[in-house]
Amino acid sequence: MEAKKVVADLPESSNTFWEHANTEIHDIAEEERGCDHYFYHRTAQEVECRNCNIGFYLDNYSEVIDGHIYRDEEFVI
Repeated sequence: MEAKKVVADLPESSNTFWEHANTEIHDIAEEERGCDHYFYHRTAQEVECRNCNIGFYLDNYSEVIDGHIYRDEEFVI
């Protein structure tokens, strides 16, 4: 059986690795969001919105608090 490979985390957005990448964050107005997301865990790292069923896989730095996704204690969605 082949051992699983661990992929390293990506560098911070200020790193030269992202020199030619678009790293802008765009805030979407409340009325344009289209869903009042409320996330719950389907598995240990997979979350899904109970309203629109969009899903994400969380990394080790993200968590669901009161139905919302936070990363390093900062609100994401």
